[in-house]
Amino acid sequence: MERVKNLFICATPLQSLIAAKIIEVRKLEKTDCFLFYYSKVRNSKIDYYYQSLSEKCTQSTFHECQGGIHRRAAIARNFFQEVDYTNVYFASAHSIYVQWALSQKKHVKIFTFDDGNANLTPVSRLNTKYGHSLKKHIASMFLGNTYSIDKIKAETIEHYTIYPDYRNNISDNLKPLDLFDMAGNCAQVGRCAVVLGTVFDDAFGSNNAENVQSRLNGFMNSLDQDTFFIPHPRDKHVRAGNYQIIEFDRIAEELIVDLHKNYGTIDLYGFCSSTQIHLAKCDYINNYFFSTYYEQDSIGAMREHCNEIGIKPKEVINIDLF
Repeated sequence: MERVKNLFICATPLQSLIAAKIIEVRKLEKTDCFLFYYSKVRNSKIDYYYQSLSEKCTQSTFHECQGGIHRRAAIARNFFQEVDYTNVYFASAHSIYVQWALSQKKHVKIFTFDDGNANLTPVSRLNTKYGHSLKKHIASMFLGNTYSIDKIKAETIEHYTIYPDYRNNISDNLKPLDLFDMAGNCAQVGRCAVVLGTVFDDAFGSNNAENVQSRLNGFMNSLDQDTFFIPHPRDKHVRAGNYQIIEFDRIAEELIVDLHKNYGTIDLYGFCSSTQIHLAKCDYINNYFFSTYYEQDSIGAMREHCNEIGIKPKEVINIDLF
């Protein structure tokens, strides 16, 4: 049986980035860390962050989620039974992999960290009892799961957050993390615009996606400054225009931090995206939110919630005018 002190469970590039920062801040030894990474897809961006975090762990494994709950339960039980761990670090409290990992040991210590906007918005799986349907939770209990989100919240020792000034859906015992500190390594002058894409089919419906993309292009072409477009990695609606398209195997936050080395001020435009919220406290960022007649209710609700918790944009821009 593999023996380690710290088990990290990650499912996204952002989670990997936060986990790496926790290892750095807590000064955890590589020999004491084990990584379990799971995802339904595997691409170059996910591999980049998986490999980067793996370098900080003595052992790591990548699990591609396949099959139904019975198959995943069997795989998870077999894996976690073969690893002896004391501390478990994770973000996705609703994940059946997380809950099965906790259920395999009697005396684990729980440390949580942010899963993006899910930790802030009231309409979040992290703000429910189970994180999924009661039927699915009961099925997981028959397969050996003894945890729920409520139980995880009750047993969480510390929660590492990139949102220290806001109420968190998991815990009140917050440990701040600064992922995007650029002190001493940035430009003082110059200005550029960064426009964040989204999954247009999901956000506006497949019948409206092309229309919204066309209006967004019209807005970007109207900007009279250096303009960069960062498409969402899952979106197919990418058009050329009077702007530079940035596509790399890194998350948008890190790409924007790199741009700050050359531009003192960055005007950041988007549909109230998680990236805008993550960078809202950076003094070199001017946030601008988009609105459109075609948006799903969730976009408007997120803008309203941001306003309630003090994340206010310079302006809300109606792109239907372009």
